[in-house]
Amino acid sequence: MIDFTQFDENLTEVLNEVSNASSGEKKEVPYGDYEVKLTKLELTVSKSQKPMVAMWFKVINGAFAGCLIFNYILVDKGFNIHRVNEMLRTLGYPVEFKSYSDYADVLKDGYIALKDIEFAISYTLNEKGYTDIKILQVF
Repeated sequence: MIDFTQFDENLTEVLNEVSNASSGEKKEVPYGDYEVKLTKLELTVSKSQKPMVAMWFKVINGAFAGCLIFNYILVDKGFNIHRVNEMLRTLGYPVEFKSYSDYADVLKDGYIALKDIEFAISYTLNEKGYTDIKILQVF
């Protein structure tokens, strides 16, 4: 049985986000540079049943403070695993891919290690029409 009380730590923040989402205050974040914090980092499965890293970034100041930027990277190819690893290393988290089951644990630990770090990102659309996130600076 899962102990869900572990998720109640940030309950006030979650309840505020639910309230804001319900009130229609959702803002789409335009492409640009933002100061953010990591709010999600996990290995999951895409709709096409491929391994995928989900990364969510919360904007921490400016007109879009509190809004989320979502980044999903399929990691069924070595190059994309490398991209994720390099992004996490830029944030100061030493990550290595050995297997997908190990990677899931590594990313879970990575989230715990990185969730309080503030950093700047460049949020763009690449030439193939996919979201691209680059770490600009770690504060």
